[in-house]
Amino acid sequence: MLGATALGAATLGRSTGAWGLATQASGAKIPPGYLADFDNDGRIGRKDERTLSAAIGSRRGFDLEPAEGYDPRADFFARMRVGEAELDSIRALRQLGEPIGQQPVTVAWHYGWYGSRHRPATTSGYLGGPYRSSDPEVEGEFNRLKNEFGINVDALSWINRRVNPRNVRAYKKGYLRAPSLGTRHTCLLYESSINLGDGSGRVSFAPESTRNGLIVDFDEMANFLIRARDRSPARIFEIGGRPVIFLYASHIWGHPDRMPEELRIIDDVIAVARERFANIYGAPPYLVGEEMILSSEDEFGVDRASRSRNFDGLFVYHHVTTPDRKHGTVLGADYAHGTQGLLRDTLAAITPLTNRFTGAPLRVFPSLAAGFAKKGSPRLWVTRKGYRDFLRAMDQYCRETGFGSSTNGDLELFPIYTVGSWNEESEGHALFPASFNRSLRELRYGGFDLALGHKEVFGWNTYANKEIDLGF
Repeated sequence: MLGATALGAATLGRSTGAWGLATQASGAKIPPGYLADFDNDGRIGRKDERTLSAAIGSRRGFDLEPAEGYDPRADFFARMRVGEAELDSIRALRQLGEPIGQQPVTVAWHYGWYGSRHRPATTSGYLGGPYRSSDPEVEGEFNRLKNEFGINVDALSWINRRVNPRNVRAYKKGYLRAPSLGTRHTCLLYESSINLGDGSGRVSFAPESTRNGLIVDFDEMANFLIRARDRSPARIFEIGGRPVIFLYASHIWGHPDRMPEELRIIDDVIAVARERFANIYGAPPYLVGEEMILSSEDEFGVDRASRSRNFDGLFVYHHVTTPDRKHGTVLGADYAHGTQGLLRDTLAAITPLTNRFTGAPLRVFPSLAAGFAKKGSPRLWVTRKGYRDFLRAMDQYCRETGFGSSTNGDLELFPIYTVGSWNEESEGHALFPASFNRSLRELRYGGFDLALGHKEVFGWNTYANKEIDLGF
């Protein structure tokens, strides 16, 4: 659970932009210290060195199960093998004796609709064969792999039973019964365009059915999270004791022709839904609305500002910044500049805004999704190297300019990133297996291409063995 005190950039430690520098004495690469803190004791010590020494010479391989003796923690260079270079680096880190910093929190979307008509198992083969969301063994393999490649939080795509009776049932049969679930932190991604949409591309709150639907959905999400919290080993991802819910496509709430009236209705409905959720769960939800500026052609309008005051934080499912519409654009460090500009513009727009229920400043959760391949849109191509360079550039930017204090002394950014989807291929930013991701030009690492790029920057999931507590 995240606390209530502020956390400055210094507490987060060395910027990953420094990764690649070498000590004059040994030439060893100096990664962020948290990558080498294998035992999570807050320092680089003898235990970490012994763990790495025992793993030298081991290799991962491209199978779901790594080769015998391979320790995913020790492979902090994500080379799929552990060698003397890692040992040199960990010794150099010990000699530096600097604070190791804390791993940022990475949130990936996790979907439960495979095996249904919408996503038949035959269309979603992965390294172990067809993927069914209701299979706890497959979900258990995903749990282990997400820990290995540094995914900290699963945001489960949540769809009400009235729309898709299979979705939540699949989670209960699969995800909530999967091996290693106790190593995972869980929250929800509320699919508002699916739960509330009528196919028009907007969600109008004028109909009473829409208003009642949202309230019922909040009731049922609260009950789902209670079940996960109390009847499974899963740990609920909370901020300030409040369970996190990302609201997909909240930026389409309200019909443009009736916007002033509908914005008032949205305020009223969120107030009721929030209170009902709190009565069931024991605390109100921590709502993160999708209201960030989406592209260079987008703007933070009056409707965004009004809706955003109902939320505690803001995110975006995916940025698409001025891509080449004919040939597409390649994800990398250069592309990160456009994403940083959108983040900067969003931060400037929300500076005067506060949550209308708590009075707290709105927080921003940067999107670090890998690639983009939505049908009919320009493609954002990705490679392992390009993804790694993009992640490093974004992480460095956020640490240096975003995680500091705002003018009123509060943090505008959390050290929490959304990194796209783990197991959904349709829009081209799936991390695993890479064959799901339609924005990847070619497979070179047996399905681990993008997972390895992610691990190079964020390491293994240190939160598998400890609670998420960043000091807020």
